Amino acid sequence: MYRGDDRAPYVSYDFTERQDRAGPVRWLTGFSGTLQADAAPLYDVFFDETRFGTRVVEAGCWAHARRYFEKAKMEHPAQAIAAMAQIRKLYAIEDVAKLMSKRRRRRLRRRDSRAVLRGFNAWLDTIAPDALPKSMLGRAIGYVRRHWTALTRYVNNGRLSIDNNASERGIKPMVIGRKNYLFAGSADGGRAAATFYAMIESAKRCRIENPAIWLADVLARVNDTPEHELADLLPDRWKLLHENAAVRQIESAAARRREFAVTHRP
Repeated sequence: MYRGDDRAPYVSYDFTERQDRAGPVRWLTGFSGTLQADAAPLYDVFFDETRFGTRVVEAGCWAHARRYFEKAKMEHPAQAIAAMAQIRKLYAIEDVAKLMSKRRRRRLRRRDSRAVLRGFNAWLDTIAPDALPKSMLGRAIGYVRRHWTALTRYVNNGRLSIDNNASERGIKPMVIGRKNYLFAGSADGGRAAATFYAMIESAKRCRIENPAIWLADVLARVNDTPEHELADLLPDRWKLLHENAAVRQIESAAARRREFAVTHRP
């Protein structure tokens, strides 16, 4: 699943027959910007400009970091719970930040999140020497240390999230669904399903109340729409055009009512 930021509020799905880097490399070739994902090794190629060809900046996921400490609770409950409490402070700040503009969100993060992160990093320095590298706690600390730059990148960018949970939520319907329908019929069926999932999820993300209405309109018009007008069928553009049209209709009806009232005044 690929999810754009607020400047490109669309969701795309890509069907692949294997879980390797070939699919993401094909999809992201030519992309430059910030890529937020978990720290799976298959993504490493994107952050090496000499190999990938364009500059891609890595942003990490604190939800994944937290899971490592969650797993360490059985072996090292005190340290793991303390670590999760620090991460919970970061999320508490985000509860406030999500209601703000991007500029104010970045200002809040720089003021409050940085302080929490500095304290968390210093605390990790104190417990790291006593944590065996292959223990669950050692792995949790190692994950945060290795990916510290990526994990803290969101602080300086109001567009970024603290995690990539939105993408995980977006892929969950497929994970649950395939347990029910078991297969897509063929690879072509999988690609067709990915296309429809992308359309529906993009419409939902753009807050179209009834995605079926948008989908029916797009499918009816797409073949006859000139190429330079295709962008108007994207869900955010389509919604804006229809909202503007509805406003014009309301204004026109109000004007007619006023005119009628004047002409029929006793």
